Amino acid sequence: MDQTEPTPKGQRPQAETPTGSPRTKKERPPKPAFDLFLEQWRASLADGKGGVRRVRSLLKNGFTGDVKHECVLQLSDALMQNLGTAERLAVLPATQSRIGKLNFLSRSLLEQIRTQLGSSIDYHSDDFEGANGAHAVERFVETNAPRRRGADHCGQHGAADEARMAGGSEITADSWLRRFFVCLCAENEPKVFINGTIAAGKWWLALHSPVFAEGRGDANLARAFSNAICAGAVSRQRLELIFTGIGPLQQQFTALLNRELELTRRVQNRDAEIDDLTREKTDLESRLATLEVDKAAAQERSTELQQSLTEAEERYHLLDQHWRAVSEQSLNKQSGSFRERIGHELQEALLSLQRESPNVSMALLRLKRIDEILKNATPREE
Repeated sequence: MDQTEPTPKGQRPQAETPTGSPRTKKERPPKPAFDLFLEQWRASLADGKGGVRRVRSLLKNGFTGDVKHECVLQLSDALMQNLGTAERLAVLPATQSRIGKLNFLSRSLLEQIRTQLGSSIDYHSDDFEGANGAHAVERFVETNAPRRRGADHCGQHGAADEARMAGGSEITADSWLRRFFVCLCAENEPKVFINGTIAAGKWWLALHSPVFAEGRGDANLARAFSNAICAGAVSRQRLELIFTGIGPLQQQFTALLNRELELTRRVQNRDAEIDDLTREKTDLESRLATLEVDKAAAQERSTELQQSLTEAEERYHLLDQHWRAVSEQSLNKQSGSFRERIGHELQEALLSLQRESPNVSMALLRLKRIDEILKNATPREE
């Protein structure tokens, strides 16, 4: 369906004619106008199975003029009149679209067909975006794919089966598989495409192969391998088909093993860190216990000191009261003795002066003694 096809690897050089000139490739017919192209297109589709090859040839050759949207719509409308032909015709260009080998006409028509086929099986590419897309496409196959080979399972799954009906007839397993694959080829994420292809293949084989339905992977591989090598010549296509599926699985398995090793290494590192943190926690708890004991001892010592301080304050208060009383008594005693001595000398001086003939000398002597008493008492007062 490509505009141009690549030359296969290892192609032999052109053979020469008996005259020595090389054989030339058969020239392509000239491109028809779109009206003629559309007539040839419809005639080929009406021919049944044999027309699919001619339709592919028409797409490969194309028509003159620009590929307009309305032209693509007319081709698509004619093609969708026969869904079986549309499905089979779309499988190859859908596969080629993943490696970028489609001409513009084939690509435009594929997009139009894919939209209609996807709608018929409720396929929405947005459901498979994000990190969970690979698992989502597996669940889609499990829940949306027909559960039996033919149309005899109608009515067993309610609305889900009604959504698979097209033109009044239910989609068969083969048709659903082709439509799903055509839509799946548009997924850019390799994991989504690989998981979707594997899930759809396993589903279809489980419907058609009792041995595969039993889930015996070794028996299924042995049977497929023996079918490829039991003929007179080993079948390259069958072996390629087997190992085309095994290759991505091996890559995923290797990636999972590497991921497992990486996670194991991380777990071991985390375990070592946890052990270190556990030991550090134990040391800290031991230190905390020691500090708690020291704290309790310090609190007990503080209580004792506080009690001793309280008792000392009480003793100091009592001593202060005692010595204040003693001092007051002593002062009162000294004051009484002082007044008594001063009073006595002063009384004698007054009596010496109050006589009919005052004894001045005696009075002066008494005053001098009072002065001595005062002088002797002054340092004690200070």
